[in-house]
Amino acid sequence: MLEDIEAAHGVGYKFEKFDDSGTADSFFIDYDTPWQTGIRGFLKDAPDLLTAYKTLMRYKKLSADFRKAIGLQDPNPASLVFDAPDEAWLAPIRERAHKLLDGCGRSFNTLSERIRKPLHKKGVAHD
Repeated sequence: MLEDIEAAHGVGYKFEKFDDSGTADSFFIDYDTPWQTGIRGFLKDAPDLLTAYKTLMRYKKLSADFRKAIGLQDPNPASLVFDAPDEAWLAPIRERAHKLLDGCGRSFNTLSERIRKPLHKKGVAHD
């Protein structure tokens, strides 16, 4: 869910025409700061969640690593594995997800360790 929020409230960039010297050139201007957009911008209206920002980011990273480990590509959210109707292309991804999750219970650390192993095997850098 955090990845979906981040995509919907991402930091914005825009090309603007500037005419300081009589010529019109394109310049790249960053109109948004991290506190105005993205997840932090979304959470500024939910101060109780903003206090748990670091924990939320840990879970967001776990979700991103989970998607990599099971081979789910952007822009598909991790929830697609559990909520979407059965489709042929999704079957092997679902199977990898269930193998990874089987026996983890609700343990962040257990799931994190299981995810790290497939990522290392694939040669994906991990923190």
